[in-house]
Amino acid sequence: MGGTVWYGLGTVAVVLVLVVAWSSLGGGAGGPAATGGVGTQMSLKDLLAEGGSQKCAFMSSTDSSESSGTVYVSDGQMRGDFTSMAGGQSVMSHMVVTDSTSYVWTDNYPQGMMMSFDSMTAGQEGDQAAVDPNALADYSCEPWAADAGAFVLPDGVDFQDISTMTGIMGADSDADVAQ
Repeated sequence: MGGTVWYGLGTVAVVLVLVVAWSSLGGGAGGPAATGGVGTQMSLKDLLAEGGSQKCAFMSSTDSSESSGTVYVSDGQMRGDFTSMAGGQSVMSHMVVTDSTSYVWTDNYPQGMMMSFDSMTAGQEGDQAAVDPNALADYSCEPWAADAGAFVLPDGVDFQDISTMTGIMGADSDADVAQ
């Protein structure tokens, strides 16, 4: 059970890193935005729904954190590579959405989490929140020649289904998806 507790804490850490990254971006629902716009307000759901292949960048900062990243979208798939700086620490995190499932992980950590992309706003027990795919951010987008390799999950990262997280502290879980 000791390993399960550490795994659960690691998964919570991944969620918190992403919350910090996205908390500075605001929230709310947005409508479709034009590709190629500089600072166009849209959400991750908007980017995914737009169709086509595009590469979008954003940068945001608050008094306590900075976040930046690039999101690649093509044929109903999405990849996001994000850098967050808070408390003097820089963390690189990633998200791939394929088949309506979101996979999230950070560099130098062998575990990640997976969940339904649509349920990312549901949050978890204990007032922990997942990344909000409806949160608005200023994206600068351009057409992108899609690369299927961008949507491949990394080797060496075990993804835990977040829906089992509430039971992780009390019992061992076999819901790992090794990649």
